[in-house]
Amino acid sequence: MPLHTPRTASVRVAGSGLVAASLGDFAQGYDGPGPFVFLAAGLLVLLVPWRLTPLPAVVTSVFFLAGALANSSDLAAAVDGGGLLACTGVVVQLAGFAVSAVAGCLALRGVRRERGPHASTGHREEG
Repeated sequence: MPLHTPRTASVRVAGSGLVAASLGDFAQGYDGPGPFVFLAAGLLVLLVPWRLTPLPAVVTSVFFLAGALANSSDLAAAVDGGGLLACTGVVVQLAGFAVSAVAGCLALRGVRRERGPHASTGHREEG
């Protein structure tokens, strides 16, 4: 079983979604290490040829998307008082997270399929 896989379209989209989320966070103004975390996770997914690299994209995206939606008052303040750049940044960031999470899940589903139908049971096909 190989430890690496070629960069599929879903892996590239998952990494690019995190890079877009980072750019959206930068557009809102620096308020912590978030943009660097998203950028580092996106570059990890885009550049490291390991079959489970979409996993950080899914975990990072879901974690921060859930946090952003749970703190909707912060989102409302950014949209209402931040101007056009901040409002666009919020939209780009949330869309990047959503796209990255979905694409990462699709990429991980493809990894499961590559392993074969009997990989989880440990049985081998004879022949």
